[in-house]
Amino acid sequence: NNDSAIANFSKLITDYPADSLVVDAYYWRGGYKDNKLDYAGALADFQHVVSSYPTTLVAARAQYRVGTEYENLNNTASAITAYQALQTNYPSSVDLAAGIFNLAWVYYTHDQYANAITEFNKLLTSHASTYEAQKAAHYKGMCYYNQDNFTQAITELSNSITTYPAGARVDASWYYRAQCKYKAEAYTYAQAEADFNSVVTNFPNSDMAPHAK
Repeated sequence: NNDSAIANFSKLITDYPADSLVVDAYYWRGGYKDNKLDYAGALADFQHVVSSYPTTLVAARAQYRVGTEYENLNNTASAITAYQALQTNYPSSVDLAAGIFNLAWVYYTHDQYANAITEFNKLLTSHASTYEAQKAAHYKGMCYYNQDNFTQAITELSNSITTYPAGARVDASWYYRAQCKYKAEAYTYAQAEADFNSVVTNFPNSDMAPHAK
């Protein structure tokens, strides 16, 4: 129960302010506030962890959550700053790859493609084995697709397909590579059709399959 958890952690904070568990209480209380969609309240708790206990292990996790709460509050500029601070201040954080992807995603969804590509490249070079890198490979290609640079998009989407053949968005990489080939003068319709068919055949249950038929 979110309310009882919040009450219990608040009591610990009030009754034992010098206890070593207080930092964890602030962090977990922030999480339960987030569950209740109290994003401002959650943000305040995560910020308190970072500002008051910056060298603790939980501070790195809290810094990441500061970014997510700012996103929940539609404060894009502050979310960007928070995710950048995660990279600068907590480069060994277990949430680092997720934070890099979230930063890239903020840039991507605001059409700041050059900045998005910079962040996606960090994942592809330094965190290549992560789930976030699988997504980054695809969305790096989409940065070029959205700018009508179909030749470079084909290169990047092909890298996504080759590097992560079972990746998180590989079905979409096949689909959008087909779209690029369909739109680019250097390719034939038959080449585009081959990629569309690959989507239908190899990913019949994906959300891309109906569009590829």
